[in-house]
Amino acid sequence: MIVDREELEYDGSQLRRAFAHERYGIKGRAVVVFRGPMDVRTEYTADAEDVGSPIRGNDVLHLLVDDPTRADPLVAGLLQRLLVVVTKEVIEKELSTDLDRDGDDLLHDGRKLTVSVFKPAGPGSLAHLGINVTTEGVPVPASSLRDLGYRGDPLDLGRRVAVEFVREITDVELDLTKIRW
Repeated sequence: MIVDREELEYDGSQLRRAFAHERYGIKGRAVVVFRGPMDVRTEYTADAEDVGSPIRGNDVLHLLVDDPTRADPLVAGLLQRLLVVVTKEVIEKELSTDLDRDGDDLLHDGRKLTVSVFKPAGPGSLAHLGINVTTEGVPVPASSLRDLGYRGDPLDLGRRVAVEFVREITDVELDLTKIRW
């Protein structure tokens, strides 16, 4: 896991095999946390339903998951959902608030707090979760961490989400060692 304190714009090109290795030298499984604007370019839009729809925000907390060991598309989707559920739990605990989850979206008062996507990639899986820090530049009815009253460093919140996400994965892997086959 790495928390990049340098601002980085997310345009969708980061959702690719070996991004974490190329940029940060991380080999194998990785969770990268960074903050910056988001403007997903059409050629990098992973979800066919979103092609042509603007996916933007001026200030977004990003979590990228790269797991080269899990190639099953269903598992890729389940990892993404686990990331969203863990994010919901961390934010609700941190801010003593309730969020709604609709599939891979988190909402507050019916407004989108997050954007998320997954995709199988070669022998592995990739996922991106963007959490609005502010609603500036977001083209849909949106909510943000600032709207929820979060005044801390969003990167610290992202680190907590990443730690809990990795803990969940590690717990499942350890549970596998106890199964009697």
